[in-house]
Amino acid sequence: MAKNNIPAANAVLTEKDIFEKAQQLSTRFGVKVHPFLLKNGDDQVIGYVKEPSRLSKYRYLDKAMTGAMSAALELLEVCLIKEESDPRITSEAPENDIYNIGAATFCASLLNIATDSLKKN
Repeated sequence: MAKNNIPAANAVLTEKDIFEKAQQLSTRFGVKVHPFLLKNGDDQVIGYVKEPSRLSKYRYLDKAMTGAMSAALELLEVCLIKEESDPRITSEAPENDIYNIGAATFCASLLNIATDSLKKN
């Protein structure tokens, strides 16, 4: 492992390793932690996000009505565990935009909404 528990550039973590770390982080933070794995060629970019609070979910849904991706980015900024995630996710370098956008999209996908299934008369 390299600095800040981030794998060295040549280290490849298995899905089992990634999920085990997410479980450890869930215990540490007292909230469900969701891992994600972004790939681009041989690059493996791993991130960990805390389950968004109810208020964060409502804010995301409100903002998504006018700008889905900017709302997803705000959700990422609130939920990403930066010290445990690959720094390329938050890097300002243009070549890392694919990871930032992928991570934001993942955060937006965490919101599940139950819908009414009763037939209306």
